[in-house]
Amino acid sequence: MVVRPVSQVPPKLWLSLFTATAVVLGLTAWELFTHSSIHAISILIAPPMIVALFFTWPVTLGIGAASVVAATAIVYSMPNLGIHPVHQHWVDIGLIVIAALSAIALSVSRERGRTRLEAATEIAAVAQKAIMRPLPKKTGPFLIAARYIAPQQGTQIGGDLYEVLETQFGVRFIVGDARGHGLKTVRLTSTVLGAFRFVAFDRADLTYLASGLDQSVSRNATEEDFVTGLLGQERGGTLELVNAGHPPPLLLRNGTVDYLETRTVAPPFGLGGSYTSVSFRLRPGDRVLLYTDGLAEARREGEFFPLFQRAQGLIGHGDVGDALDSLEDAVRDWIHNQVTDDIALMLLEYVPQTGSEPPSREEARPAGDDAPVQRP
Repeated sequence: MVVRPVSQVPPKLWLSLFTATAVVLGLTAWELFTHSSIHAISILIAPPMIVALFFTWPVTLGIGAASVVAATAIVYSMPNLGIHPVHQHWVDIGLIVIAALSAIALSVSRERGRTRLEAATEIAAVAQKAIMRPLPKKTGPFLIAARYIAPQQGTQIGGDLYEVLETQFGVRFIVGDARGHGLKTVRLTSTVLGAFRFVAFDRADLTYLASGLDQSVSRNATEEDFVTGLLGQERGGTLELVNAGHPPPLLLRNGTVDYLETRTVAPPFGLGGSYTSVSFRLRPGDRVLLYTDGLAEARREGEFFPLFQRAQGLIGHGDVGDALDSLEDAVRDWIHNQVTDDIALMLLEYVPQTGSEPPSREEARPAGDDAPVQRP
């Protein structure tokens, strides 16, 4: 059984306990001092049922016992039992006892369910940490920082993922989000990461890698399962992206912020998409933020977190680790630390070795002509 420290009990729960206690004490005092002819003893059924919805069984037992004692005291204190038939009063007490026992059973069942959920969540979290290994601080020309923000306790773990690999074709990375929550989704996450780590070394064509991930998800998941994802590759200062139903990354360059949007967005992996890529030129000092929809959809009172407007101030300072710390703190503050969906963040800073080819004037544009370069 999970027992929360007193300091962690929300005010609303204390209000429910106060209400139940007030009903018991108030009704008892009213009956004892007024000897009213109104048949109100049966109201004492309510307090243990109210408490059972929020508190553990010992608290429910205490309130239930108090209700039974109060009802008994009221019956014995009545100067004229003829107001209502005597058997009616004992029937009321019996109903209160049954209600109290039912409330205790409800509380025990609820706590067991909560314990099972928390155990399953912990298992899923451990499994996810095992398959999502820590990223190196530097891979190829990139300084890297990553964060996984787990949902609050009692919420099922999600399927966010990320990985970075240095291959013979350049640095390749993925950020994705598997549909659903729980252990089933963690298995799907494992499937995607395993396929990425294997296929990433096969061919130079990034769209081939995307097709391989699509086939892997299709073979290992149900028809309703899918994974949104963003694949990337850097080689020689060119960043190539394939978007499979995922939020576009942000580019921070010289104090400006832009979305790196592809001309087309393919369906998520597992739904049989046709994938194309788009390429962009990078400049030294560029930062690229990749994230999952937990960040894109973070909101309070219906208002989304203003990522685009605040990106420069949050992730344009310090090193990449400090930048992600600032972003995480800002998001948690925005949603009052009520994380209901997991969030994966990865920040890349392009720092090519000294002596590399200097950037041209066209590097502010996508690689090639004015329009993005796409390959079938």
